Amino acid sequence: MTELEVIRKDAIRLATVVVNLSKKYIPFQARAQSLGHRALGARQLGELDHVCQELRIVYRELLELEYYQTIPQGERPIGIGTDRGKDSADLGEPEP
Repeated sequence: MTELEVIRKDAIRLATVVVNLSKKYIPFQARAQSLGHRALGARQLGELDHVCQELRIVYRELLELEYYQTIPQGERPIGIGTDRGKDSADLGEPEP
């Protein structure tokens, strides 16, 4: 099995996970399906690597959505790297 075939198998597995996670989030569905098709059709290692990077980004975004939907609004952690984790009262205050 060549390196391209091994990476393609991993990309397809990742694409499957991303597509399944995206079923709950309509804006992600088309992007996830498109990336899955691109993973299947990639013929060069560089192209496949680029698709895998995009899949990882979408996967992280979907996991973040899942995480923030499971936490009640008042109990969100502060300062995780995005403003999503901050309460509205904290957004106007400067960081120490």
